[in-house]
Amino acid sequence: MADLGKKHECETCGMKFYDLGKPEPVCPKCGVIEQAEVTKEDEDDDKDDA
Repeated sequence: MADLGKKHECETCGMKFYDLGKPEPVCPKCGVIEQAEVTKEDEDDDKDDA
C-alpha cells in the first residue's frame, strides 16, 4: 500500500484528505493551503524562549 502521508481536514470546506507527503497540504476541493497545527509541545517551547 502506498504511503498517503498525514490525514487532514480542510478548515474551509471540511473535506478530509491526505497530504501525500507534501510539506504544505493543499485541499483538493477548494485549494486552501492548510496551516501547520500548533501542538502542546510547540506552545511549551515558546514559553521556554521568553
